[in-house]
Amino acid sequence: IFLSLFIALSGPFLQIIQLFFSKYILNSLFQKNKDIFLFISLYVLFIFVFEIILSFIDSKFSVLNNTLPMKYKYLLYEKNMRTDYENVENAKNNNDFLIANNDTSSRNCAPVKIIRTSFMLLANIAGAFAYGAIISSLSFYLLGIIFICAFMSYIFNLLNQKFYDKNKDAISLLDRKLDYIQNTTEN
Repeated sequence: IFLSLFIALSGPFLQIIQLFFSKYILNSLFQKNKDIFLFISLYVLFIFVFEIILSFIDSKFSVLNNTLPMKYKYLLYEKNMRTDYENVENAKNNNDFLIANNDTSSRNCAPVKIIRTSFMLLANIAGAFAYGAIISSLSFYLLGIIFICAFMSYIFNLLNQKFYDKNKDAISLLDRKLDYIQNTTEN
């Protein structure tokens, strides 16, 4: 959870830091400030160190992201092996198994997706408030347009998710047919 929170909040934080450093670098260039080399050096050093830390944490998080779906996949296959034979040959159970198998085969299995989505929501809210404060100092009209675009993006993502949820049974049926064809040709 700590890694998810750090990764989620580091994006908006890094972008805001880059905005302020860019402002100071440009001001120093236009004012022919002697400390421009110091500003640029600090900026490059900060970005370099921050990216190394973020890369290290992201690699640790990636390992954790892969272990959780593998644990669920293990439990899924163990349950499938221990069930009665009549359940293995049942079409509905096969569809349910393939839906669960597809979910655990990706890095977006439900528990990982819930954690990642929750923290990305937190990061997006924090970023929206930070950028909103910066943009509102420039123009309220621009802030309104940005919020309208964000709301439209949210609606389209919601429609996309509903489409997937509505059609996941048909997708699993097609996956089951493809698995049958693949297994038959391999045999």
